[in-house]
Amino acid sequence: MNFLPHLTVLVAGCIILWLIKRKYKKMRVHELIIILILMVILVALFTDSGIDLVKRFINMIQVE
Repeated sequence: MNFLPHLTVLVAGCIILWLIKRKYKKMRVHELIIILILMVILVALFTDSGIDLVKRFINMIQVE
């Protein structure tokens, strides 16, 4: 699998969060960590492997 685009997005997101932290001094570190965790989840979900995992989970919980 090619993880380079996903790593690029995550690194760019970290840089943007760092710049936001520098501009807005009152922003807390735990708020930035929560934003980073949500960003990682979104990047993981919108990849082929993440979508396959969600499909398998939905098929597992379906009752016929």
